[in-house]
Amino acid sequence: MRGAASLLVALGLASCAASPLARRWTADGRVIEVQHRMGMAAVSVDGVRGQWLRSIAVNGMSMSSNGAHLAYAARVEGQHVIFDGPATSAGTRVERAGAPFDEVGPPVVAADGTVAYAARRGHATRVVIRRVGVERAGPRTCGATGIALSSDGRHVAYLATLCGGRGVAVVRDHRLGAPAEAVAQFAVAAQGAALRTAAIVRSARGWHVDLDGARSGPFDAVGNIAFSDDGRHAGAMVRDRTGWHVARHYDGQLTRVAGPFVALRPETLGVLDDGAIVAAAVTVDGDQLIRAAQVVSALGPHRAQVRRVATAGATVAFVAEEPNRETVYLNATPVAVVAQVHDLALAPDGRLVISVMEGAHERVVLVRPGGVDRWRLAHPLIAGTLGLSPNGWNALAVTGASAALVPVQDGALREPLADADRRLLLGPWGPRSGPALRSAVAALATARGR
Repeated sequence: MRGAASLLVALGLASCAASPLARRWTADGRVIEVQHRMGMAAVSVDGVRGQWLRSIAVNGMSMSSNGAHLAYAARVEGQHVIFDGPATSAGTRVERAGAPFDEVGPPVVAADGTVAYAARRGHATRVVIRRVGVERAGPRTCGATGIALSSDGRHVAYLATLCGGRGVAVVRDHRLGAPAEAVAQFAVAAQGAALRTAAIVRSARGWHVDLDGARSGPFDAVGNIAFSDDGRHAGAMVRDRTGWHVARHYDGQLTRVAGPFVALRPETLGVLDDGAIVAAAVTVDGDQLIRAAQVVSALGPHRAQVRRVATAGATVAFVAEEPNRETVYLNATPVAVVAQVHDLALAPDGRLVISVMEGAHERVVLVRPGGVDRWRLAHPLIAGTLGLSPNGWNALAVTGASAALVPVQDGALREPLADADRRLLLGPWGPRSGPALRSAVAALATARGR
């Protein structure tokens, strides 16, 4: 597990007043901060601090999806410890310390407060589950990644590196699956309180799709695997001697539902809540979008290429690249023809938001029932920050100028973020990836009551 632990911030002498090193926001607007003062650090919720510690892993702080529980890594007397407790600002905050280890990874927190994390002691790495104050360690491995917990904290899944050069294995509820020589992809999906796993694994016989511990194959190649949003259905792209096929996991088996094709575009695989598989197939006349076993859009004869597919619930949106233009489709109906699509997000109710280049300016286009809204931006959007939030917002994005970071909501530019907020969002301890930045800015705007 070496290299998996979060960076511990070295805290120098500071003024007597506590200063924030990192900040998160809950969906209901509470502010979670890592504060430092006089060489010490503490986690606070709306200004109510926990205990002062020598160092805290700023980018190792995690929160449950419902915002009720918090966990973070810290160093205590030369050992690494995971602290957890309720993310409440009422009264005195109570934080529990787990067992000390030589190294710990970032924790994962379930909605009920169960915490899971990888911990190394000596050469052995185990995944530790702490539930209602009781700790349980999984099998001994030499590394663990992709840890996921079910919503009720009763199920755990992750990918383990086996010791002695024995390969890798999917672990479900602390039970090691069959070893594999390599894993090309690992995905976890929640289906209610259950936890489903999917992996593309290689054995001496070839490539396999491992779904919930059961393997299909071997295949000559596996291009991609995906779950539906509700976790009930799974799909894959597989290749055998006849060509590429779109396959659906049904009744415990992976069944081919479309193909063979010369090629499939792996990044276009999607699974709808009704079980239909969506993918783009490559033909000599241009791409075809496949839904279930039907061709829903033949994009030739212009040799168009499908370069992006988004699914949400039973809705499909995709971008077709043609000479000198790109067409955006919503459920096979063209809704916009633009020069270039930069980003795209889709909501289950059919709302679609895209950022596009039109001439020298970038515009955001919102396609909704009953109309289309467009607005022009003075500065390009930051990649990966376009999104449709489930709390009733129509659209949220972030545009970056030379001296400002500005949230955009429903077509209106909000005031630029303060320097401190910009530093916390984009600085050394802030989220840097698109999804993390989008989440942080959405929470920031919610916290400010916009």
